[in-house]
Amino acid sequence: MDYSILGGKMNKGLSVLDTVKLIKGENMTNDLQNKAIILGWCIKWLQDFFLVADDIMEDSHMRRDKPVRLKNENVGMMAINDSSLI
Repeated sequence: MDYSILGGKMNKGLSVLDTVKLIKGENMTNDLQNKAIILGWCIKWLQDFFLVADDIMEDSHMRRDKPVRLKNENVGMMAINDSSLI
């Protein structure tokens, strides 16, 4: 997971928390904030699943300035399993 998830801007995940803060304003509870953070991470992982799968479908070579998971030694098409694990 470190290889495929780290290095992105995490805009989609962070925007969940920002959106909840905008909607709830001062009524934001710690519990709601924690739930928004968890949902943000889930969205981040979903996006990374799509990116790994997309790299396989398009036979991409680089993402985020490093070789895609598919191109790593001893990974190859097993990267599809990695995307499902994400």
